[in-house]
Amino acid sequence: MDLRTCPACSQSVLDDDAEICPFCGAAMDGSSGSTKAPASTKSPKAIAREKAEKEAAEAKAKAKAQPTKAQKSADDDPFAVAPQQKTKAIPLRRKPTAKTTYRVVCPMCDTNGFATPAVAGKEVKCPNPQCLMPIFTAPEIKKEAPPPPKKSLITPLNLALLGILLVAIGGGLFYAFVLNEPQKKDEVPPFTPGGNTPIADNNQDPETPEPENNDPPPPPKISIPELQQEVLVAGVEAARQRDNNRSKDFCRILTASAYAERDELKQAFGQLEAFDNLSSGLNFMKIAPLCRVGWKHLQNNDRGAAEQVVNQAVEYSARIPETGIDAYAQPIALGTILIALGRTDDARKLLESRESVDNVPQAVARISMVIQDNTFDLARSFRWLPPVDLDSPVSFAVCYGATVRGYGEQALEWIRSLESPQRQSTCLAGYAAAMGMLPETSADEVVTQVDSFSNLPAIDRQRALGVLLQVVQLNSEGNSPAATSLQKRLTDAVADQEQPAASKVPDLRGVYEGKFEEAPAETRLRMQVRLLLAKSLVNSGKLQDAWKQIQDALAETASMAPQQSEVATLINDVERNRDRIQSRLAREYDISRSDLQRNAFNQYRKNARQISDAADQRYQQEVHILTMALDWGLAQPMHTEYQQAAAANNQSNFVQILETDLMAELIFALNDAGQMKDGQALAAKWGVDVNKTSALSSRRQLERLAQSGRGSEAFQFYNRNRDNLQSELLFLELSCLMAEQAQVGQVFDWIGLIPDPEQKELSYRLTSAQLTHRGLLRETWKASRTRNLSATDKCSLNLGLMEGLSTTDQYDPPAPPPEKKSGQEAAKPASVN
Repeated sequence: MDLRTCPACSQSVLDDDAEICPFCGAAMDGSSGSTKAPASTKSPKAIAREKAEKEAAEAKAKAKAQPTKAQKSADDDPFAVAPQQKTKAIPLRRKPTAKTTYRVVCPMCDTNGFATPAVAGKEVKCPNPQCLMPIFTAPEIKKEAPPPPKKSLITPLNLALLGILLVAIGGGLFYAFVLNEPQKKDEVPPFTPGGNTPIADNNQDPETPEPENNDPPPPPKISIPELQQEVLVAGVEAARQRDNNRSKDFCRILTASAYAERDELKQAFGQLEAFDNLSSGLNFMKIAPLCRVGWKHLQNNDRGAAEQVVNQAVEYSARIPETGIDAYAQPIALGTILIALGRTDDARKLLESRESVDNVPQAVARISMVIQDNTFDLARSFRWLPPVDLDSPVSFAVCYGATVRGYGEQALEWIRSLESPQRQSTCLAGYAAAMGMLPETSADEVVTQVDSFSNLPAIDRQRALGVLLQVVQLNSEGNSPAATSLQKRLTDAVADQEQPAASKVPDLRGVYEGKFEEAPAETRLRMQVRLLLAKSLVNSGKLQDAWKQIQDALAETASMAPQQSEVATLINDVERNRDRIQSRLAREYDISRSDLQRNAFNQYRKNARQISDAADQRYQQEVHILTMALDWGLAQPMHTEYQQAAAANNQSNFVQILETDLMAELIFALNDAGQMKDGQALAAKWGVDVNKTSALSSRRQLERLAQSGRGSEAFQFYNRNRDNLQSELLFLELSCLMAEQAQVGQVFDWIGLIPDPEQKELSYRLTSAQLTHRGLLRETWKASRTRNLSATDKCSLNLGLMEGLSTTDQYDPPAPPPEKKSGQEAAKPASVN
């Protein structure tokens, strides 16, 4: 049968007598609409599933609302702490670091923790693992409110008050000077030396006494001994530092050296014991501080104690590495005191295997010399010793160090004991330079000692006198009689020398048989003598004479190997015409077998490449000579010779070097010398931008920035032009140059930017000694305490302070004035006991 249908929701209704729809509540007769939402059309299974999920959610909420046993026990225990839910809290560090300096105190256990300021207001975790409530919110950083804006002083009320004040002042002045003119008092006569000044008027008002200064007096300056002790204690603390410490071993060595420099030898050995406790196995590092202790014993006339510590250093010398800075620094330190003690055999055995002409020993030798002569100024050393490569830099430095410390006789004995004439020659030059540094020594005495080595060739003695000439000119700051005499002697000596013949590429047989020989050592000596003389003549303003010596030096290098263009032809022939060369060798030497012909060609090619290597070395040597000549101010005569050679289509190394390697340097030097027209003509011809390509220009600009104390600008300039600024000791040299005039803060700002840690540490050491010599000890120490230096930087700086104090009398207490004696007492002769 048909079921009734609701007119509102169209649902079928089973009850025939129903008046209201059970689904929507509407009248079945259609008189009213739906009164409730239509029933769900979900299946019974879906309805049952929803009912089960609802009951489970209600049970879970009820269980959560009821306290657990643990919670009940916590409610029962008033001192119990409810466990915290896991959160993403930021863990705090137990100790501060360079980045985590913000201190946060745990409110539960009062433990200090450290993090960055960014944790303020965030959840953090206490560093104490035993803390009962480790998670808490870090306090916000208090921000001070900005001060209220200053009120303007120009207001209507202030203007009115100012007007009244001006009227009152004007009325008072009118009354004082017009209505009530004061009576004239007797004038006070001028003061006459030796006479009495009469009193003008007894009724005159007495002078108003100056107000007393009630400000508290400034705190007294810490004494020098107290400051020294403070520096040494700070060095020990830095050596114990774990964070920001490049080498704890090195820190102990530096601190031991600082104590030894103060003559506190017991504490110095204590630091060496602390070094042993590190068990690094680097006992050779103890050589330098032990030698410093030995020097202190010698100063105290205790030769036996000095011998004892030096013997210990000799034992450690067997472990000195073969490469690196210590491979040369430690032998120089030990060899110097061995010479002073007269132990020439031990010194010779130590140093004979340490000779090298590489850049590292050249640099280490120069650094050791400025420490031994107590100048600590690397930039100054380049003013008396040009950057010429020494053939035995370690021996030069050792002989220089022993002589400048006052052991010249022992140094001469050491020189005579050497078997190698080359090392004798180098050491004699070091001796002459050191003797020139001593203020109590005359140049004539040094010349006499140099001439006593008649067993050496004349050129060896001339080089020693050339080095002495540089020192004499530097110390006299001009052409002293001694400098003029030495300069004339050297000029006359080199004028008598014959110019050597230029080297040529051998013929086919010469190349195959290897008849090309290296230039003798005497050739290099003659070249160095002429360079030293040229530098001296530049200092005297004799530029044309100086350029003549540069030309003669280039003639010496021309005898060392063929020029580049000739060797290039030889190498091209070898690479392109193998068959032809092999056939010629077979005919010349009657070689029939093919394998022997190949061997002959390989031998020919090997010898040709050796000639090419020698030519390259000559070329680089000539680049170095011409670069120094431009740096010394010889651009004008060099340009004149270049114009003549270029006009003649000369293909010499001189023309090739200027056009390929040094054109930008020549243009800059011409402009710097005021020859702008010549410089602009070359720049237009070769399309050279001097500001971008000239290494000499970049170096001069960097030096000017350093001398003016603009370290940040200097470092930025270096980063932009680092390709033009290649030097082993650039940063250290600029640091010493800046310390000659700049303020302490400016020097330390520059050093802080140095990327090389070893040059940075050496810069702190040398500049601290320089600044101490300038009377800036306290300023230097104060500045060092306000900077975030590494442990090795601190120890290096502290050693420099100790070295500076021990090598200057600027901080010595003034001598007491002599007691005044009566005439009779002064006339009495001193009693003789």
